[in-house]
Amino acid sequence: FRELRKQFLEEISKAELEFTDKTANLREERRKVVAGERDVTADEMKTYQEVKQESGVEEIPSDEDESEQKKQKKTVTVVSKGDEKNKSELAVAAEKPDGGIPGFWFTVLRNNEVTEGMITERDVPALQSLQDVTKEYIDNNPRKGFKLNFIFGENEYFTNKVLSKTYHFDQEPETQDDDEPMLDTIDGATIDWKSQEKKLTVILKQKKQRHKTGKGVRVVTKEEKCPSFFNFFDAPQVPEDDDEEEDEEMSYDEKMEMDYEAATMFADSIIPRAVHYYSGRSIEEIASAMDFAGLMGGMGGDDDEEEEEEEEE
Repeated sequence: FRELRKQFLEEISKAELEFTDKTANLREERRKVVAGERDVTADEMKTYQEVKQESGVEEIPSDEDESEQKKQKKTVTVVSKGDEKNKSELAVAAEKPDGGIPGFWFTVLRNNEVTEGMITERDVPALQSLQDVTKEYIDNNPRKGFKLNFIFGENEYFTNKVLSKTYHFDQEPETQDDDEPMLDTIDGATIDWKSQEKKLTVILKQKKQRHKTGKGVRVVTKEEKCPSFFNFFDAPQVPEDDDEEEDEEMSYDEKMEMDYEAATMFADSIIPRAVHYYSGRSIEEIASAMDFAGLMGGMGGDDDEEEEEEEEE
């Protein structure tokens, strides 16, 4: 049985590698379009429109929807500075044959339900320089783990061209029969910030300190950790003792779990479906799923109420 199980898992790994190889060209063409190295051809647009028509479902508006449309209520749209910059850059890029799609990956991350909550207003300018996100398997073996690579263009915050994060799976014999590999360790990335003021993961606070001799006061600048998307590149650290872990809001295991959740979102959803997130299609799918769940929950609630009424009678 163990031998057959081993062969089964090996076949799954081969299939994953084959799929990655066969779709590599698609990801490269996407990179070129985003970077402005090539434009979308007429044939590609035609194919897209045909697929869209074949998969599209025409919705029949309800009476409530029609009445709401007739009311024509005024709405207010809140536009952030990042949105305004995106629109202006897209307008300029549209006039150039090599303009590409400015802010593509920033929009992708903002439209994902996991990464959206990781982004702060301070992160936006730096994320505007994100040019591509890729995944590669360790030693070309899906059972060993994977590496996420974030490729950045020139920016005012750090000098790194690539920030990588690696997820190593447990290689102990007793875990090799598991359907899903077990996470063992995570390797983070060191960000080379251009200055202390450009470090997005901290806030600088100045404090006055009196000299030990009691004469004179000096101003000391201290770093205070703050929320930022770029905290993602720090790997969770094993606490030195139990007291240190008790002082933390989350345990080491909880941090590892949350970190890995974000990583698998990148690997399994964001990277292969970046265009869907950019267009907002994935948001619509999530909203539809939530509406359906709400509908089912509402139906269940009615049944429960009916049951309670019957019991009272």
